[in-house]
Amino acid sequence: TYPFVNGTQVQYMKSILQKELELHVMEISDEAATLEGGDVLFTGREFFVGISERTNHAGAVALAKAFPEFPCSPIKIEGALHLKCLVTMAGPDVICVAKDKNAQVALKRIESCASFTYKTLTVPDAAAANCVFANGFLLHRSQTDFPDSAKVFTSKLEQYKLRGLEWSELSKAWGSLSCCSILVKQPRVRRSHT
Repeated sequence: TYPFVNGTQVQYMKSILQKELELHVMEISDEAATLEGGDVLFTGREFFVGISERTNHAGAVALAKAFPEFPCSPIKIEGALHLKCLVTMAGPDVICVAKDKNAQVALKRIESCASFTYKTLTVPDAAAANCVFANGFLLHRSQTDFPDSAKVFTSKLEQYKLRGLEWSELSKAWGSLSCCSILVKQPRVRRSHT
């Protein structure tokens, strides 16, 4: 992404992605574009880009150009730093959303322009809506952090491997689960048996 705040962090991550993980890094050529990862929600079939203080329309356009095979819809957000502070993916075709007004407005905007239909999982605590689903695992805020939301995850998503994480200290520094993770699809390498 071309983040709102550009600096050594960006160059460090770019170096790791290119040199250590051998991934192709696409760069945004439009210097007016801003695009932060916390504003990019990929459902597996389409992108939603939160238009916020840190991500603008030019950033959404850049993402759409980078991935023309996927629909890409800008979503105006209010009352949150990033789109993924309001909604995230809790499983294949399952959007996790908080029950507060700003999250519900964002969800309605997503539903109005989505190319596909999604189920929703509503949690009572706003910060608990930020979860990470990958490889059949759902990382979510723990019973200690948000007991009511943790109950929703365990009762509604029992088909997945659930991992409740205590996150209260990192959340003091605005660190949510999705902000502190980078999902990288690694090709499966078969080992030869010699």
